[in-house]
Amino acid sequence: MRILSYLRARPDFYAVILCLAGYGFHSIGDATGKFLSQSYDIHFLLVAASAIALVISSVWIYRKKKWKGFFPTKLHLHLLRGILTGVIAIVILNGFKTLPMAYCYAIIFSTPFLVMLMSYFMLGEKFGLHRFLALVIGFAGVLVLVVGKFGEFGYDILFVIGGVILISFNVIIIRKIGPVKLLPRFAFFPYLGILVANLPFLFFAEIPATIPPVDIGLLCLYALAGFSGILLNSHAFTKASATIIVTPFHYTQMFWGVLFGILIFGDYPSLTTFIGTALIIGAGAYTLYREYKLGRHNTQKVDVLGPEV
Repeated sequence: MRILSYLRARPDFYAVILCLAGYGFHSIGDATGKFLSQSYDIHFLLVAASAIALVISSVWIYRKKKWKGFFPTKLHLHLLRGILTGVIAIVILNGFKTLPMAYCYAIIFSTPFLVMLMSYFMLGEKFGLHRFLALVIGFAGVLVLVVGKFGEFGYDILFVIGGVILISFNVIIIRKIGPVKLLPRFAFFPYLGILVANLPFLFFAEIPATIPPVDIGLLCLYALAGFSGILLNSHAFTKASATIIVTPFHYTQMFWGVLFGILIFGDYPSLTTFIGTALIIGAGAYTLYREYKLGRHNTQKVDVLGPEV
């Protein structure tokens, strides 16, 4: 209790701990999903994991808000976000199935730059020379990753690139949704979309008659890790006094990607992976530093638990 009181008295430090734990859980889920996908159909895994997460989030929402909790404002945007998340889960897991985790994370790290570009055309947001240069450097890092490895990994790279594009669209939708008061909604609609998007594929998937207890445990870990990651990261952004404080910790997933890749899958990052990753993280870190220097962190905090009903 003393530790918890200490953390709550220091909200920014508390937010960093939550964020680190959240991205750690996401990485555990990615590694578990990659491991299970070697033995089970991807759509079966996603349906099973989303069903587990939906049960937890549904009970949570019902206890808090009863049935009205499932019908938030801007319901159509929540549903659209869920559908997109369902497709994202399919393409990303297909990418993780064959590609090294660190390599996938390096490409996914380019998402903020694509969001910046989409925001310019779809939301009318402006960006100056510094942001433009960061955008160019970030995409240069992606080119180093893709061009250097396309001959080795082939079209599997396109799964991850497609996932990044869809994730960026999802971010735009989240910004249009605005504040969300009930925390489990962050998990409910994405997992509902994953379930709906993958159920039709079960008619063509190879469903195992029996599953070893160890694999059942791993499947539960896969679901719970992803669910926990969503909630912890969402909670972290509400606790931090500024988004700039927690955003850079997204890059800690590279550490987990390299570690799990080596220990579990025997994947050692190549020199081009490190070069491309350095360009992407460097451009991202510079953008964050510029935002901090400009003082925008005082006006661009992500309030994900605002006054929505």
